[in-house]
Formats: sequence, C-alpha cells, structure tokens
Amino acid sequence: MTAALLLIGFAGLAGGLLLMLLPRAPATAAGALLFGGLGVLGLALWLLSFADLWQGWRSQRWPVVDGVVVSSRAVELSPWRGSRPTWRAELVYRYTAPGQAPREHQASRQAFGEIATPDREAVLQDLATRFAPGAALRVHVNPADPAEAVLLPGPQAKAGIIAALGTVFVLLGAWQLGRLLRDGRGNGGPPHPSRPLTRRQRRARDRLSA
Repeated sequence: MTAALLLIGFAGLAGGLLLMLLPRAPATAAGALLFGGLGVLGLALWLLSFADLWQGWRSQRWPVVDGVVVSSRAVELSPWRGSRPTWRAELVYRYTAPGQAPREHQASRQAFGEIATPDREAVLQDLATRFAPGAALRVHVNPADPAEAVLLPGPQAKAGIIAALGTVFVLLGAWQLGRLLRDGRGNGGPPHPSRPLTRRQRRARDRLSA
C-alpha cells in the first residue's frame, strides 16, 4: 500500500509540474495535481515511518537477554547515483528467548529504522570491537513473538524526521487544495447560496443574459 501511495504521489507531482510548463494549461488543474500529489506523498511517508515509531516505542518494554554475534560485515548504501555513500554494520546475532520453553533464535535487526553513517571508519571500528563475531550483546526480545528482537530499542530520530516531513506535506497539500477550491468558487464557479455574487460572476451572468 505504501509503495502504491508513493507512486501516486510522485505521479501527481510530476503531472502538476508538467501542466505548469504548458502555455494554455489550466492553473487550477495543475495545482490540484501538484498539491494532491504532495499530500499523498506525505501520507505515504507518514505510514512508512509509523510502524518503526510504534515498534520502537513498544520495544522499550521488552525483556532483555544475553546474545552473541554470529557474523558481521560492513554494507555500503548509495541512495542514488552520485550521492555520498553511507555505511552500516550488518550482523546476525544469536540469543535464547525467555519463557517456559527456552529456544535459541537468530536475528539481524539493530533498530526500528535505518541506521547508517557516512563515517566508514566508525563502522569498521564497531565491527572490530562490539560487533566482532563472538562478542556479547544485550538483546531486547518481543515477549509476544520471541523470534523478533532488536539491539537498540526506542524510536529512532530518522523515523521521527520522516513522519514530521510527511505530516508537513499532508497539511500543506490539504491547505493549498482548500485554497484552490475556494478560489474556484470565487472565479466563475457555482456561487455559494449564502454568499453574494462576485464582480466576475456578475459580469458572466450579464453576458449570458445579454
């Protein structure tokens, strides 16, 4: 669902910008596409980050058990061509979930949300020390699903920033669409029954009656 909303949002933004470039394109249609796409894109960003924020908040109450690193490596991330690469540590760790029937599990999640840094040396340092194979870890385990675990509980800043950005996009899109609707009513659209005719509407009425 989120991927579909992202696609619709980007399509609306692109369609609105293309209409603005056309010499005789209606400004209202271009604005509706542009700001409608912006609002849909904001909703997608909000949904994308909500799960990480919610799970991060819940994970703060999960019980903590001892774990051990099984394997680890550095992974390079490049969001788009020509951008500065970022790095993160990718690891697999092993732990035994608490309960009446303890069972050994393996997981790889470090946090709810992407954790990456442009500092490659810092990642390599982590791999050589706290994330080295055999290193001990403190693992937070979901009591409702012992196969789910995380090393860094709590909401991450990146997820919060994405959610805030999505909220701004939704509010801005809704505000601008509301302005377009009001302007359309005041510039030749059907008059509101409780409002007097504007000067432009009176001229249009006089031309039709002449």
